[in-house]
Amino acid sequence: MKTFLKIALALLAISQIASAETHSNAKNGFYVGLNTGVALNEGTLKAVYQNGKFNKDANSVMLGLFGGYGYKFNNFVVGVDLNGGVCFSAKAKFYEKELYSAADTAAYALEINSPITGDTVTGWAKRTFDASVMPKFGWLANRNCELFVMAGANISTYSVKSDINFSSVNKTKIAPAVGAGVKYGFTDSLFATLAYHYVFKGNICDIIDSTKKKTCAIDYSSHILKLGIGYQF
Repeated sequence: MKTFLKIALALLAISQIASAETHSNAKNGFYVGLNTGVALNEGTLKAVYQNGKFNKDANSVMLGLFGGYGYKFNNFVVGVDLNGGVCFSAKAKFYEKELYSAADTAAYALEINSPITGDTVTGWAKRTFDASVMPKFGWLANRNCELFVMAGANISTYSVKSDINFSSVNKTKIAPAVGAGVKYGFTDSLFATLAYHYVFKGNICDIIDSTKKKTCAIDYSSHILKLGIGYQF
């Protein structure tokens, strides 16, 4: 977050000494672009039998497309921003000892006549796709630089594997999201954008065991920082 603020302030400072030529932030219309970024996915595993919570954080590198439309009036801009792309994520693993109590684990070890350490990985979850639809409101600091805030919905797909019920599925989560950023126009068509999104926590899946009982639930929230280059039509 501190890095984001520093970059945003630097872009704003540069824009103050830019020429008076009208650039992309002063135009109405559609825009498209490419972006990349990182996401800190803050996960929580809620174990039913253990009655406990375990942090399951995992970072993602993101690569995708964005687009939208902006309409300028006076020094303000309203519009909608669309984002979508793939995520290359670390796996958030969960373990036997997190899902079951020591007594349950010991009983199961006797049942199968094999020792269980509790450190056995019983599954994992990772983010594979990210998209958002966010109306936004901006203010033109000058003809080159736009500061904006936005709020809308985030759509994320997670790949979840469970050895408890031998399943491997993709789960899609829709959650509210908010954000802020800066857009800087280099020419009348070419611009760069830096944006921060916060995706509120929501359940991505429940793990069901062979007895049809829920053993755990997995929740995630995300801090996302994206840098993009775009073209204004």
